[in-house]
Amino acid sequence: MRIDAKVSLSMKLLLLFASIFMATPVPAQQERSVAGITTREEPPKVGLRILKVEPGSLAEEAGLQSMDLIARYGNYQIVDASTYFTAREAYEKFPGSKVEMIYWHARERVATPVKPGRLGIGFNEYGAVAYQLDSLMQKLNITIETPDYFIETQTAKGAIQPRDKLVEEIVAMIDKAEVDSSLTHAQILVARISAITDEAPKAEIEKQVALINELVSSQPKGFTDYLGYEVFFNHKRFRAAAACFKRQLEADPEDVSVRLNLGIAYFKLRMFAEADAAADYALKDDGLSEYGHAVAFQVKANAALGRRDFAAALEFAQKAFEANPRSNYLMSLWQFAAAQLGDLQKFYQVIEATERMLPNEYAKLRCRADAAEAYILFKNNQIEKARALVAKWVGSEKLDSNPRYWRQYPSGEDVLKVWQQLVDQN
Repeated sequence: MRIDAKVSLSMKLLLLFASIFMATPVPAQQERSVAGITTREEPPKVGLRILKVEPGSLAEEAGLQSMDLIARYGNYQIVDASTYFTAREAYEKFPGSKVEMIYWHARERVATPVKPGRLGIGFNEYGAVAYQLDSLMQKLNITIETPDYFIETQTAKGAIQPRDKLVEEIVAMIDKAEVDSSLTHAQILVARISAITDEAPKAEIEKQVALINELVSSQPKGFTDYLGYEVFFNHKRFRAAAACFKRQLEADPEDVSVRLNLGIAYFKLRMFAEADAAADYALKDDGLSEYGHAVAFQVKANAALGRRDFAAALEFAQKAFEANPRSNYLMSLWQFAAAQLGDLQKFYQVIEATERMLPNEYAKLRCRADAAEAYILFKNNQIEKARALVAKWVGSEKLDSNPRYWRQYPSGEDVLKVWQQLVDQN
């Protein structure tokens, strides 16, 4: 489930804990007639909790609703996402058949026949330990997905737990779950991969790579397809996401969306040649949409920034923005590529064009543009003008966020270094 980026960190955590407590299982003895058979049993303590049902889907036809719990699919007991995808893939081999699915709706057990195939659901893995681990993992995700300057400030205040402490707590919980078998092997495998960030030390990365290889070679493809985007890509574990995307493309090389996501994962991992190749492959598709072109050119611009080929970066960033002129990310990418090129005339042309095309977004994000402008002024030895731009923000809470934003782009660290030098001179 995505959380709106405008929600404060404390509100995100409040919503997270609320969702966990609302979903806590309540054991109860049940007795009702299902398909003519009287049953008496307790709801399971593990399974697949439904979070949303797509309109017109098999799940909607089966009567599934949000907060229902899938417990069995055909002959397979559903205890986690891996068993669900294993079961689904087994019955997809017989598309003309029907599968009996058992799920719990509130305090009622329901058995219903469904066609094999994609149900069309959003879900999480239900269970007390799974929810406890997910709570910790979401805290870790927030420290990865939120700008580092904000995380550093909040950590210094004691408002959030340091990332290394969170990882220690997560690993300890995984170790305990492995010993007492309170999580499945698949859950433990995914958790161990997710506990290692892309910036971890080399020894940890090597450990993660071995775990990823085990995941891809041992788990059902539908499961790794799901993990690739919904879990790893969304939460910035790009190394794991890339491995899952590659497996998808082995089965369907023409899936352009997956190809472009792989390109993004590659440039995030600073694998620029691979990112370029993924984008070039997608651009050969005659049916590529305008949005697809924007993403492909975005990937190529970032790859060029990583190679420090700033002329190419500027060309591709402009193409990306022209393909999707509503994106403030692409607006900033174009500005940054122009700043890195070092041509003041070209930079101000880009600034003028982006202000004209996205006036509201440009005004809101002027602080970022100031950092890029100070950087290019410094590169052109116009030190006093650069210092004057920095002076505008001295004493503002955005003093640090201005240049730190650019760190997400390859070579963006250059802006931060110059900004810090100019701050010291003020």
